[in-house]
Amino acid sequence: MTFLPQFVSAHDPNAPGKLFFLGLMFIVLSVPVTVPMVLAAEKFSAAMKASPRVTRAVDYLFAGVFSAFALKILTAQAK
Repeated sequence: MTFLPQFVSAHDPNAPGKLFFLGLMFIVLSVPVTVPMVLAAEKFSAAMKASPRVTRAVDYLFAGVFSAFALKILTAQAK
């Protein structure tokens, strides 16, 4: 199956070059955003492995968030 964005014609002889450029730009723009997230997740993971207290706090935080979601769903009015 072929995937082409709507602005790249299948009959365009320059389509491979355009798609290569778009892919390269995506990589260039996304790497500076994702690398800090990965490094932060690594530090967070290390903190959770090192301390059961941090793990318990995260568990309670997520339990509270999901409980709030459940309460919101239970109290929602059907339209």
